[in-house]
Amino acid sequence: MQGGLKFDRRINDHFVGGNLTVFNTRIDDYIAEQGSGSPYVYTIFNKGDAQYRGFEVSATYSYDAFRSKASYSKSDNEDLTNGGPVLNAAGRSADIGDSVALTLEYDVFAIDTLIGWTSIVVMDETNVQEGAPIKKGYNVHNLYAQWVPSQAPDLSVTFGIDNIFNEQYVSHASRSGAARGVTLDDYEPGRNVKLSAAYEF
Repeated sequence: MQGGLKFDRRINDHFVGGNLTVFNTRIDDYIAEQGSGSPYVYTIFNKGDAQYRGFEVSATYSYDAFRSKASYSKSDNEDLTNGGPVLNAAGRSADIGDSVALTLEYDVFAIDTLIGWTSIVVMDETNVQEGAPIKKGYNVHNLYAQWVPSQAPDLSVTFGIDNIFNEQYVSHASRSGAARGVTLDDYEPGRNVKLSAAYEF
């Protein structure tokens, strides 16, 4: 089940908007994985019933060449069979938690360039099995610029720096924790500089 509200209004050169989406999803006999044996083999089976619920609220504002968007997302899951979190194949909570995101963009018309910044802050995830460590929060910030010359609108050159502050983190959606005596933390990429060009014809 999902529902939402949307609002937007333009006042002279200003634009403001807002959006709210709420969801509540139940899955009967959700599919789970479990590993065992030697050699190690994963078994796929129907484990029980699960519920996913949460919401996302966002606000936008723009003026002339400037645009911005801020949002907050909340998501929780529950294994209805035992009241705990839904677990991944490694036996760790699969809950991805709550996050705050911000996007800022500015069009520099004089040089045909869009400059942007994105930030995402992910909160600590405490919906874990009793006695298990929480999933630590993290924050990632990206800078990007795209040049589309007015004389050649089919050409675009994009430059970006992802994870500017070189945050070391494991996404809450990735596998983490320990299994079979091995740490499964799957770290996301650190600082990354990229440059690309594209031409449509």
